[in-house]
Amino acid sequence: RIFEQICGFGEYGFPESHSASFAVLAYCSAWLKYYYPAEFYTALLNSQPMGFYSPSQLVQDARRHGVEVLPICVNHSYYQHHLIQRPNGRLGVQLGFRLVKGFNEE
Repeated sequence: RIFEQICGFGEYGFPESHSASFAVLAYCSAWLKYYYPAEFYTALLNSQPMGFYSPSQLVQDARRHGVEVLPICVNHSYYQHHLIQRPNGRLGVQLGFRLVKGFNEE
């Protein structure tokens, strides 16, 4: 009897539509991370707080993947993180003031 209940649950307990949409999201994220890494990390950092990865983990991962991440600078940073053109022609990430506790966009 218990086995029959488990089998019955298995037919609706695993939402295939959810897994399919998650697979598409994971594939798109991997594609963006590979082909547009600076843009990918800038967007993720600007989407914080997400509750999964901290900004410091994202910055470390960006650096491991060859993205130059510049620290907050009073002369070059905005509130949001943004892309910057580096002398080598590649894009980097300029960290923004949103990481400073107590700062807001106003």
